[in-house]
Amino acid sequence: MMKTPYLAIPLLAFQLWAAPMAAADCHVDAPVVSHAVEGEFDSVTSSLKFAIQNQGLVLSGTSHLQEMLDRTAADLGYEKGLYVAAVSYEFCSADLAHKMFNSDRRNVATCPMTIAAYVLPDAPGTVQLSYRNPVLATEDVPLEKEIKALFETIIEEATAW
Repeated sequence: MMKTPYLAIPLLAFQLWAAPMAAADCHVDAPVVSHAVEGEFDSVTSSLKFAIQNQGLVLSGTSHLQEMLDRTAADLGYEKGLYVAAVSYEFCSADLAHKMFNSDRRNVATCPMTIAAYVLPDAPGTVQLSYRNPVLATEDVPLEKEIKALFETIIEEATAW
């Protein structure tokens, strides 16, 4: 018979006590940042692509997420229509890439950067622009803030009309 370690009960009590506080703060450092903008999907995504390029960045790829999900839904047992439209744009800043990779070579996994644009069925006039909150392999808060500033600058420009 296995004995319960003496620390298990206090640890469990602490986890139960701390969980609501952690959940309350999760929006602050959420893994995904989203901005809602009223508008037509094609207009917003066109502005987004222009804003990426206007930062001197090359748009290296487009993932047509909604099309892929709709195409594969039935075969995988899901319903179509999770999104009205959804795409993801890939790009990279050579300057930020050098800074990230020189900070820690594992940061290569953070490139390319992406911003997704999507419309939900229950909000057809609203386009969501989302990106992953930058978190690097080793804590480098100033660099993470610089990366986040790039995302925010792109989204601000794309939605400034």
